[in-house]
Amino acid sequence: TARCNAAAALVSATQVLIAGGDNCANTTALMTWDLWDSTAASTPVSNTGANKLTVGRRLFTATVVGTGKVLLAGGAATATADLFTLGAPSTVAPTTSGMLVTRFGHTATLLTSSTATTACPTATATSSCVLIAGGNSNLGKTWEIYDASTNTFPRNATTAGADLVLLARQFHAAAAFANGKVLLAGGSDGATAQSTTEVFDPAATTLSFTAGLGLQLPRFRTAAAYAPAQDVLVLIGGNAVGPSTEQVITP
Repeated sequence: TARCNAAAALVSATQVLIAGGDNCANTTALMTWDLWDSTAASTPVSNTGANKLTVGRRLFTATVVGTGKVLLAGGAATATADLFTLGAPSTVAPTTSGMLVTRFGHTATLLTSSTATTACPTATATSSCVLIAGGNSNLGKTWEIYDASTNTFPRNATTAGADLVLLARQFHAAAAFANGKVLLAGGSDGATAQSTTEVFDPAATTLSFTAGLGLQLPRFRTAAAYAPAQDVLVLIGGNAVGPSTEQVITP
């Protein structure tokens, strides 16, 4: 299937889930997904036929939240999310509860430590927590947490209103660092690329965001990857100067 604005995740040691998106000619979101297996690289990916996403999704996120499980969040006309489970056959089902708001162009970051509050307090390697941030219609400033152990989004009630501290964010970059903190970098407020960053600390008594270091240039839709050996987020392109510019940053 031709796909633009799709999402992908390494769902097993050899298999990549490729889901949703659009057909590159219009913005109609797709409900289909494929699996590519590196052990049979010359074999076309397998289309799942009738077992599709619950809704069409584009500009959404795919996050591994357990063995053979991938959270597919946002990218639809409603505040929904799906849980993909690898198997024979693989299945897709809606999460037990939906998100707070509709989101697209957001980030979904796997937390490397548990939160200090009742919002997902027992994160482990087999029961993950995911920070979902920005990309929503309310100026892109809200966030929430997905708890894989309950398959719900239990944003802590005590933090209601503690939204992203700086501004609306969409098409930004995010990464979790060795100290557990999550950095949100750049993005767009809907009209202008941004050079600001902010930091989420899951160990804080009150879950919220604080201002981080500024970027050298405004960036959105940047190529970004976390480099664990150096514990930095690498940002490449995504600015008016050109795709060759780069920056590394920490919380």
